[in-house]
Amino acid sequence: MSAATTPAPEEAASRRPMVGVQAAVFRDSHVLLQRRANVFGSGTWGLPGGHLEFGESFEQAAGRELAEECGLRALEMRTVLPHNTAYASTHYVQIAVEVLEWDGEPEIREPERCSDLGFFSLTKLPQPLFEPSVRILDHLSSRSHTEAAQHSLSLSLILTDRHGRSLKRVAYMLLLGNTGVGIQRIFTPDRHKPKSTRMNRFRTPDDAWSWLRRQLGNRLSEGYFVQDCRGDAPLDRVLEVFPTSHPVALQSLNERCAPTVDPHQLTLLPEQSGW
Repeated sequence: MSAATTPAPEEAASRRPMVGVQAAVFRDSHVLLQRRANVFGSGTWGLPGGHLEFGESFEQAAGRELAEECGLRALEMRTVLPHNTAYASTHYVQIAVEVLEWDGEPEIREPERCSDLGFFSLTKLPQPLFEPSVRILDHLSSRSHTEAAQHSLSLSLILTDRHGRSLKRVAYMLLLGNTGVGIQRIFTPDRHKPKSTRMNRFRTPDDAWSWLRRQLGNRLSEGYFVQDCRGDAPLDRVLEVFPTSHPVALQSLNERCAPTVDPHQLTLLPEQSGW
């Protein structure tokens, strides 16, 4: 990073630091970056973002910039890192906001300022990087190595027509450590329609379990059947996401809840109606 130059006292009195907000959006452990054009850092790859406006919270600013630049609607966010980027003529306080849940498909909304857009692995980032984004990306990368999942749960549901033909399949995965990650994948038999994948990040494991409980409740009410459920998450927590009258929960309670059950070898049984 360029070294900051100390201005003369009278010059410093007339200048104040600006606040920049950058949004970190993830999909399958890949972060969304845009290639800047015709602005400071043109040609470099950085996180979507912009200036904090008067009266805005950091999260509000990140959500606004994300919608303006990428067409995404931020549903849940948290501030994860502040840091300085001080140069000879400018001084910004950069605020990193992680978008825990979002809706939409990324697109370039400001082509005069952005020439490309895409998701990239934190271990294979494009070059060159936008300097004010480097420390944020370094922080996100180091965090991904230290917050290893302590438990996981994989859950698959299927929707069929009245003849038993598969119409759609939904798969969920929870990765639970100090925080929580929930991954949702939707598959259809139509090979020409790509599968949909969304990753949601949560502040706590409890938030991740609540998200899965809501998702499962919605799918079961739509007529989905549980195809498979397995992992090393605690059995009592897994049963909480199923309605108590659900066949999977009933069979698990009757056949799996014994003192000899190894919680690290959890495999729930399929529904009585079949796979």
